[in-house]
Amino acid sequence: MSYELQLASGIFRIPIEIRRAIYADLINTAGIHITLSAQGGVQLTRCLEPDLAAGNVGDERRPPGEWAPNRLIWARRVDSSWGPHWECEETALAKFKEGHEDSQGTSGCSFLTICKRLYFEIQSWMSEQMCYHMTDLAAASRLLNPNIASLGTLGSPELSFIHSLLPNTTKLDIILSLPLAFFQHFQPHPSTQDEDGEEVQHLKVLAETWLALPQSLGNRLPNLRRLRIWLDHTDRSYWSVVDERAVLRHFEQLARSPHLDLSCDLPKLHPLQEDPARHFVNNDVVGESGSSSSLPPIQVRRRLRQRWRAKRTDVGYGWPYWVRDFPLAFGTAWFIDVSLEELEQLEKTMELEGIRMEELLSNAQHLSGPTLADIHP
Repeated sequence: MSYELQLASGIFRIPIEIRRAIYADLINTAGIHITLSAQGGVQLTRCLEPDLAAGNVGDERRPPGEWAPNRLIWARRVDSSWGPHWECEETALAKFKEGHEDSQGTSGCSFLTICKRLYFEIQSWMSEQMCYHMTDLAAASRLLNPNIASLGTLGSPELSFIHSLLPNTTKLDIILSLPLAFFQHFQPHPSTQDEDGEEVQHLKVLAETWLALPQSLGNRLPNLRRLRIWLDHTDRSYWSVVDERAVLRHFEQLARSPHLDLSCDLPKLHPLQEDPARHFVNNDVVGESGSSSSLPPIQVRRRLRQRWRAKRTDVGYGWPYWVRDFPLAFGTAWFIDVSLEELEQLEKTMELEGIRMEELLSNAQHLSGPTLADIHP
């Protein structure tokens, strides 16, 4: 990459505070998604900053103004591997399809080639101010690989720019919506069925990437001060079937750094399936040594799990279907006037007293007729 050194440029006569305000207005986003294209290039796209802790259950993804939503649009949205960032993905795909290139597009670093001094100043500002979002383990693996730059295989100005940003990056979000089989890989006795299958081998590679991620982050992002991890699986099963501790155990040492704020956004647990040996319960985390701490190294926030799902088939998408998770009565007409907090407490009390909400809902549904999810399973 060549630069035109402009030490006398008028912009550098402006105070640094004003220059930074100009950069903020020029880039116009507090977050950037880093993804890899099908050709292996880097794509930088603007983040629309969704609330990761909000109850994004899938209703919010219905195309507006339609009583019968466009099935393909809605299904594609609820199937997004970007989780709550589905709208960020949709916006990015639309721009790429239309061939648009802005300051966060496939040629997002071109305006920085004007001046070397400007390049490094904006780079420094972005490292401090921006939150970077990764929704793909394969992209994270490549970007955090310390050998890429030394091997001279950056391949594009964008990838070179990102690698120069990493050492000073302070905020990173990792958002992963993956098959249940990925999370089951970390169980004490994972299933070995069809272990030679292509899909199983792919998930195995992803699992190995995940296990190596904490060390990669520690080595490549020495100035990281905030790391937020958002996880979910795409199966009908409750989130509670996941061994959270096994999945996140390798992050505990990273989380003990006094300079890093590490938190996880995880779905709510079914009260009958809570297991302190497998789950983060009551803000009490047991580390590898077996000792407990009232201040866990991994701070966990619970959220409503995505309820509407869609399955891709050989001929396209079917209708989105409703997946139950705790609280099971959420979204039903019988509890529409009950707050979420009240519903959680009510359902937890009922379950612990032997009253099964799933049975009550099944019986009520049978009496009241089929739902959309029943018509379009």
